[in-house]
Amino acid sequence: MAKAKRTLITVLFFDHRLGDAQYVRRNTEKRIVLRLANALTIYLRGFMKELEKIFKALADINRLRILKMLQAQKRCVCELAFVLGIAQPSVSRHLKKLKNAGLIASEKNGFWTDYYLIENSKGSKAIMKYIKQTTEYDSLVKKDLEKIKKANRQKLCCK
Repeated sequence: MAKAKRTLITVLFFDHRLGDAQYVRRNTEKRIVLRLANALTIYLRGFMKELEKIFKALADINRLRILKMLQAQKRCVCELAFVLGIAQPSVSRHLKKLKNAGLIASEKNGFWTDYYLIENSKGSKAIMKYIKQTTEYDSLVKKDLEKIKKANRQKLCCK
């Protein structure tokens, strides 16, 4: 309310003093454009931070392999560890980074926690499409997808 009054008083002051409605209109338009530019800058900084998180999460071959395996269906940590050939705590750290980047989510399924891709997050849809296309013919990814078919969570996970 105070800003609106101040703007109105400023507009009336310049209008009365100079008798030039054009100057007042231009001055007001400049202020509006500057406010919009500031708001857009703040928004883009936030978006850039989100992109930074996503690209940092994608900067590891194991995380890319995990994303590729999660494209087919939900998986638990033990299945991913079996295919990647690394320890479960390492897989959990990779999953945490992917989750913090907004690329995956998790849900409790009885004894297991299943991880899955988030298809509709901010920048991940285009990125996931690109990953799907570029990793389709990779020999390591093909081996992973064959090995994941053999993974049986009842046999892999300890109870």
